[in-house]
Amino acid sequence: GHLRRRRAATGSAATGAHDGRCDAAGGDRVAEGVTVYLIVSQGKERYTVPSLSGLTPDEATKLIQDSNLKVGAVTERFSPDVEKGRIFSQEPAASARVMRDSLVNFIVSKGTEEILVKSYLGQSGEQALNELNALGFDVDVKYQFSETVPLGAVISQAPIENQALPKGSAIVLYLSQGTEYVFIPNVLSLGGDQARKILNDLELKVEIREIGSRKSKVVTAVNPKVGERVKRGSTGTMTLS
Repeated sequence: GHLRRRRAATGSAATGAHDGRCDAAGGDRVAEGVTVYLIVSQGKERYTVPSLSGLTPDEATKLIQDSNLKVGAVTERFSPDVEKGRIFSQEPAASARVMRDSLVNFIVSKGTEEILVKSYLGQSGEQALNELNALGFDVDVKYQFSETVPLGAVISQAPIENQALPKGSAIVLYLSQGTEYVFIPNVLSLGGDQARKILNDLELKVEIREIGSRKSKVVTAVNPKVGERVKRGSTGTMTLS
């Protein structure tokens, strides 16, 4: 407590004045010059909130009760960083000083959220990519030739579809880049630049062979022949004359 001197103008001295000190009650009269001791209240007794991080609800409950406090609201939330069934947040915070029987709330991890991934086979690759990214998955896109799946559509996905995966998992989408084979179009009688562009657009490489002395030459022959089925990336020859 704090010491405080008070001089009394009137009244008889309270008990204990013979040694110059006095424990006087309110309303008592004391002799002049006597020291009166006052005890100042510090308020209600306070208790320290324990740290609950990483504990199970049962462990936390016992610790809270042992600290003369009470368990408040207990909620569950998904957390990719905290083991399922362990506490990762509390209110009031650890080490806070609170009154006896105060409520301590805490949040328990439900582990990593799992999401059912549907099948995107045959659907738009762009749509599949947008939806999976929005769900929180890490999506990698790869391309493959396909003779049956339209350009840009999903050929397959991995892991396989229609299973629950932890949010944030890696998923690979295999998209069609069209057919692996094309047919040599009819570019006969076209100018060299125009014919080359048509063949290049089909991912065919072109070698030019010129014969004759004409200034304005046109395609007079192609190899492979018009209508022949070839792989993309193949090299063909055009004869200009």
